[in-house]
Amino acid sequence: MIITTTIAPIGDIIPKVQAHARKIFQYGSIPVNQVDEAVKDALALFQYGLRDDLFVCIESPYMDEVYRDSYSQYYAGKLESYPKDCIRLSFFEAPIKVSDFRDSKRRSYLQQSFMGFLVLRPTLRNVIGRNVMSPKAYWEPIGEICQTTFTTTVNCVKLTIDGFPHSAQDTETMTCAQTTLWAIMEYFSRRYPHYQLAFPSGITRLLEPIMYERMMPAVGLHISHVSYVLRSFGFGPRIYSKVDYQEDFTRLFSCYVESGIPIVVSILNKDEKTSHAVICVGRKAVDTKQLVQYLQESDIEPEQQQPPVYDLDRAVKEYVFIDDNLPPYSRAAFGNGNATLTRSDGKKFEVTAFVVPLHRNVYLEASTAKRYVENLLAQGVIELSGYHDVILKFFLTSSRSYKDRVATDPYMQSELKQVIVSAVLPQFIWVGELSTPKFFQQKRALGVVLLDATEAYTAKDKPLILVAFHDKIRNFAAAFRDEATLLVPVKPFSQYQSNLT
Repeated sequence: MIITTTIAPIGDIIPKVQAHARKIFQYGSIPVNQVDEAVKDALALFQYGLRDDLFVCIESPYMDEVYRDSYSQYYAGKLESYPKDCIRLSFFEAPIKVSDFRDSKRRSYLQQSFMGFLVLRPTLRNVIGRNVMSPKAYWEPIGEICQTTFTTTVNCVKLTIDGFPHSAQDTETMTCAQTTLWAIMEYFSRRYPHYQLAFPSGITRLLEPIMYERMMPAVGLHISHVSYVLRSFGFGPRIYSKVDYQEDFTRLFSCYVESGIPIVVSILNKDEKTSHAVICVGRKAVDTKQLVQYLQESDIEPEQQQPPVYDLDRAVKEYVFIDDNLPPYSRAAFGNGNATLTRSDGKKFEVTAFVVPLHRNVYLEASTAKRYVENLLAQGVIELSGYHDVILKFFLTSSRSYKDRVATDPYMQSELKQVIVSAVLPQFIWVGELSTPKFFQQKRALGVVLLDATEAYTAKDKPLILVAFHDKIRNFAAAFRDEATLLVPVKPFSQYQSNLT
């Protein structure tokens, strides 16, 4: 079989993709018009929000590893001869020609203009398969999200793209829960080498020992099943339910998003009485001036300290989601104690629970860590006198990433920088940045609290590593007592911004 390649502007691709699909997707008694309609509906949905100046390279037949796994596990066992090949679409922001892929001088041109890829599979109930799109491929700014680098080939040329993986469910081998698990593991396995890829058959095998019914055709999963699979893949997941955490529920959600961790979210459509699983991968870029104004003028009560301390996690934000029923990077508003997710299309969902795939060495989870910092503020360990309003930004990160940013921050004073970069820190730390409205709008912090995220809260000072604010730096990890306190004014420094890009 010969691979066919077609290049066209994005506005002209539907009839051209349909021509490929008639050769690849049609089987048995399936009429041509059903194939055409499936392709048309899928592309109309996927193209929503995409730039209309893109160019597309269409290739078929294409062997996709995820669909081929589903085919071997399920479709090959049917009487009907289901197709085993797919179609791949690759997107570019500049005009391309077939000859560009055979010219070594054009390789950098192809890489610079590459915007992502989409696999169309022969599952006519939903043909949108594995895809990774750059946020730059959309007219409207996507926001700040978790993303990593994926390598693919287009017409035999290796190219890379940064984004978050997305796919629609095929409703037979993958429902929404299996699709979210695949996407989570696709992201982590590409970003960190110690995590493994997850294929549909692998997810099924992990679940078989705890399920009491057949696994094929795929069935919906409970949030505990999702957590079980993540734990089997090497995470130390935590489940947060609305019932158990109540007013802290949305604040914890925000805290983990700010930590750059993709979250599996269980949502409920009350009108249709249906549950669904999506992934929160980030948030819309924050307008710091508007956010400060919202915190000061809304009905949010500050923490019970003087001066008032405003928790950034209490603000309503617009989050970015990977939803297998929608195009990549859909958005919805959520927060301020209200567990209702309002999508851009006006539909409302109740967030009932979410699962955080924490690293297995993170033992101090968000609710305990935040409560610890709030107690430090209430007890005066962090002296706030002389400040009108204080804003707290709280997140989890690795000490390696944090030290990298500190070491190259042109605004952080040498004394504080030296204390942090020379300290022996755990693998993961909780960071609480303290700022005022004026400096927060400049993306500056006035102080910082560091906690050991690998230490369970078993003693009063156990997780505390460092407090730097106002006129002193207190290093609780210092080897000698006379080195623990440094009496120097703490000057404004850059906020940490590396969790989301």
